[in-house]
Amino acid sequence: MEVSVVSLSCSNDDCDMSQETCLCEFEPLPNWVYAMHVPRSSTNVAIVVSPTCAKFGEGCTLHAQELYHFFHSLYPRADITYNVISSTSSWYMRMITADHLVCPPGVGCLLPAIARDAYTYVYEKTSPTVSTWLTCTPSDYLTRMTIPSFPPVFVDGDCRHLRGRVGSWSKDMALAPSLQYDTDVDGYLGCADSSFLPTAQEPYRSPTTNRWYETLWATCPVDIVTQEELCTQMDRL
Repeated sequence: MEVSVVSLSCSNDDCDMSQETCLCEFEPLPNWVYAMHVPRSSTNVAIVVSPTCAKFGEGCTLHAQELYHFFHSLYPRADITYNVISSTSSWYMRMITADHLVCPPGVGCLLPAIARDAYTYVYEKTSPTVSTWLTCTPSDYLTRMTIPSFPPVFVDGDCRHLRGRVGSWSKDMALAPSLQYDTDVDGYLGCADSSFLPTAQEPYRSPTTNRWYETLWATCPVDIVTQEELCTQMDRL
């Protein structure tokens, strides 16, 4: 079992629960960030929300619910859960024992992140509180987690983590001619080609007439790599 946890909490810590008041600033991450850090091999993906964030954080509950449905489409074979954790000890334990932990800006993540060994991504804004925490933390503890800058910036190289996950295969007859072999091929494909009898309705074998269309990240399409393009990329390597 491989468990990933996304923990949502207030980015500040100015609460007086005895007076039922809390200045909770909630700053979510864009969905593509979660998709990059929560591995496809996850069998369980848990969204845990602090009670202050759920009660006082503007957009916190809505973001958690949206993530719940987003993860269902992105990890169809995983068990997706969403819980508001009332006990701090239970909340910390969920974060510490997870195989992978991802946190938007929130002071509630710092202690569990430091206590963990690896696979931890804690996004933090530059602030006096966070700067003090990090300055006073022993360097060997900081090597256990990654602290990317916030807000995250999407770059072209991130597409390799996102494309090909949510979409559909559709026929593209304009592309199909370029997907046919010009010379005889040995093995299963060669036998399939030689046995295929083209018709007016089906001029090419069905597996060679489809292409992948992204439905989630339109900015990360799956492009066709030609022989010339492949040679160019190999030459660069």
